[in-house]
Formats: sequence, C-alpha cells, structure tokens
Amino acid sequence: MKKVGKIRADELVVKLGLCESRTQAQASILAGQVRMGTEKIDKASRMLSQESLLTIKRPPPYVGRGGLKMESFFKQFPLSVQGLDILDLGASTGGFSDFLLQQGAQSATCVDVGHGQLHYKLRTNPKVTNLEKTNLRHLTPEKLPLSPFPLVVMDLSFISLSKVLVRAWSFLSTGGSMIALVKPQFECTKMEADRGRGIIRDQSIQQRVLKEISEFANDYLTDSELYAQTESSPKGTDGNLEYFLAWKKSE
Repeated sequence: MKKVGKIRADELVVKLGLCESRTQAQASILAGQVRMGTEKIDKASRMLSQESLLTIKRPPPYVGRGGLKMESFFKQFPLSVQGLDILDLGASTGGFSDFLLQQGAQSATCVDVGHGQLHYKLRTNPKVTNLEKTNLRHLTPEKLPLSPFPLVVMDLSFISLSKVLVRAWSFLSTGGSMIALVKPQFECTKMEADRGRGIIRDQSIQQRVLKEISEFANDYLTDSELYAQTESSPKGTDGNLEYFLAWKKSE
C-alpha cells in the first residue's frame, strides 16, 4: 500500500484551492473557518494527510444584509460608482456602504439616528464618515463633510419615505442617482400593519405603497426621473417583501 504523505494545514488549504495564498489560509485558520469534517483546524502548522478533505466557511461578503440587497439591485441596474462620494441614509451596520466601497466608491458618509450600530470595519475605515445620533429630517449641508453627493442611498425604518425624500433629494447633485429601499410595513396604515403582525403579504397593499411613493416623488422631487423599480433580495428580516425605487436628477 502506498504511503500517503503529510502536509501542513495551510499548504493543504491552498493546494485544495480554498485560498489563494498561505497567508490567506493562515488567517482563515486563525478565524476558525477551516474544518476537516466537523473538526475545526486551529493550527496552520498542523500536519495532515494530503488526502484530507477540508472545507472553509466563508465570512459574509458584507457587514450587513443590506449589502446583499444593494448587490441584487446593481445586478439588475448596473451603475458605476468608481471614485464616487456616497451618502448612506439610515446606514445602520453599513451594508449599503460596504457594498459600494467594495465596488470602488471613494468615500461613504453614513448617517443614522441610532448610535453604536455601524460595523467596526467601517468605523475604522478612513474612507467613512460616521454621523450617528443624526436625524435625517434635521440634517443640513453644514453637518456633512461635503454636499451635494452624486449618489444617495436610503434604508430607513419606522418612518414613511414621504417624510424624508425631499430632504434627502436636496443632498443629491445634478445628474446623480438616489436609490431608496421601500418597506411597505412602514408605509401602510397601522391597521394594515397590525392585521399582519407587521408583515405585509397583501400584494395590493404593496403595490399601492409603491404607487404612492412614486407619485409623491413625481410631485415633490424637482427634476426627478424614476428609472428603476424592483423587488429587493433577500427579503426583510421578518420575511417582508421590500422594494427598491431609484431616481435620477435631470441635468
């Protein structure tokens, strides 16, 4: 019987094509992401059979589910953000900003009424300005590192977009785009929300909400042109179907 040789765990990870370099493999092992069956490999120097089958648990690509949602929008409506300064309203953990920075955005200004929510990865990123405890309805250009922005993105909860769209639009530069996540559970009546315990399954309500927001934007957002309307994926945390609406500011 042919004797099977031994190999370092980090070298085997690279050999199996799970990582591009030993440095990357070592980082993955230290992070507890490499396993042999159900056993966690905790040392890069551990000697393993060359026939060992390893798996690696990839970390989420973005700091929040919002990144996946924005990614799904960009797959349908490609937009180059290379070198752009973006304004992220309702940033929360920063999923939208993380995705856009990975796509080449130059900077991200993250605004949220809460505090302590922005992920450490973004809080320590020199390209990110964190404006927490900041209510969009009271936001002024003087509080921002720059204004206007060529791209504004929004993901707000517990408030109707009709109360903040005009203010958000004022921070968008001519020729720029504003992308807003619409959450029907915060746009419908209290009775409608209570009926579904916060989950809106009725398609007629969902479509009415989109129509109302679109009509509001058409009436109150100067020089706006709606260019995108699509379902967001994945769904909201409670299973709510959400939508993206996007406008361009005409030159």
